[in-house]
Amino acid sequence: MATGQNASQPLIPLNTEAYGDALAHVIRVVSTQDGNQEQVLGQAWLCGFHKLVTCGHVIDAHIAELETLVVRFPQSGNRYPISEIKLHPNFTRDPQLNQLVKFDVALLIVDLSYPESEARPLPIAYDRNLPTQLALTAVRFPTHLGQFSSALNPLAQMGRLLGRLRKEDNYHLLHDLALSPGDSGSAIFDDYTVVALHCGDTASLPGLNLPTTSIRLALWIDALKELGIEPNAIVEEPSNTPSPAPLVLAFIVTFIISMGAMGAFLAAKDIDSHKIEKTQLEPINLQFNRPKNGYKLKEEAKILITSRSSCNVYIFGEVPADQLKSPDDVKVYRCYPPEDFKELSLITKGQIRSIDTLGPYPFLVNDRPDKLHIFALNLSVPKLDLKAAYKINRDDPKKSIILDDSNTLKAAVALEEKYPEGVMHVIMDGPVSDPKLGEVAVESK
Repeated sequence: MATGQNASQPLIPLNTEAYGDALAHVIRVVSTQDGNQEQVLGQAWLCGFHKLVTCGHVIDAHIAELETLVVRFPQSGNRYPISEIKLHPNFTRDPQLNQLVKFDVALLIVDLSYPESEARPLPIAYDRNLPTQLALTAVRFPTHLGQFSSALNPLAQMGRLLGRLRKEDNYHLLHDLALSPGDSGSAIFDDYTVVALHCGDTASLPGLNLPTTSIRLALWIDALKELGIEPNAIVEEPSNTPSPAPLVLAFIVTFIISMGAMGAFLAAKDIDSHKIEKTQLEPINLQFNRPKNGYKLKEEAKILITSRSSCNVYIFGEVPADQLKSPDDVKVYRCYPPEDFKELSLITKGQIRSIDTLGPYPFLVNDRPDKLHIFALNLSVPKLDLKAAYKINRDDPKKSIILDDSNTLKAAVALEEKYPEGVMHVIMDGPVSDPKLGEVAVESK
């Protein structure tokens, strides 16, 4: 984790409502003669399929009485029992500072039903660069004195990253977000992804020699690796190496996409050169309807594209060589823009595009991932010359053919080399089906 001195301001305020269905409270329910009494212990949020994250200190005292704990999603009011709790392997309370908890995070396994089973996990990316004075935003449904609040939508609290708790410790961070008791476990964002977990006011304990009690403690998101939580977003940040024309671009991709097992692998002209002084691209978000490995085999996947700046977007799928059965198999297919709608490559600031088909076929999850190539082009960069991506049979769509689009992918890569400051290219694995979830049932006709 880097801790330089460059400050960061949010590009735009986080849309807290977009995360509301992924946020929950951890609640302890105790039976008394007067009925059940409930106390909100802390915050939790979806990090994967049937998985939530909270602080370890929120639940560690109650692990032996797991039956008293539930998670409640304020947006729907649904509540679920917790079937399993996994504390971070290095979770411990500092013996010299009685209340200071190290690696204060826990994973909750919960059997969710609709709508929570369909909710998108919060975006997670590891190995992020976190400079001192980075602008941060915590998103949560606040509580008051252990009771629910009346907030209809999640609220945001803004502040700054103040640096590390100790110089030799990358994981425990200090911040000044004005969070309250009951907010422990809240997800803390930078402009793009969750970068930390709020752990409470323990940074003000005696012995830390901190100048003010407004300093609070958080845990770097990378601590979740030890709990087996997979990243679901990719953020490509500007290089720290000085350059005469630095790339100013962050590209988020929450990548849960899949391509079909449909019997076929789903599947430039020379451009006049001109100088691009500086890219003005801002994050492009690809959101999907499942976590990366949360699909059944042959289940349909859907994708939603949004942009904070105007640019041209192209998405290709590349089939790994070891999955090709013959030299004539489709090696590269185009996911976006769709056939006959080439003008949809342009996504203006604030626009939303949805994809739920690939030509005449739906997106279907396979048991092995393809490579996905996502390109974002500054408006100063010439568009790609798109060829036909599918051969559509209008009489019988099931007989349509997905065409190999390898040449267009090569043209996009050449464009990236020609205009390095104006083209963003991210490569990632597509998702795979979880064998534990089985296969989508096919109705017989």
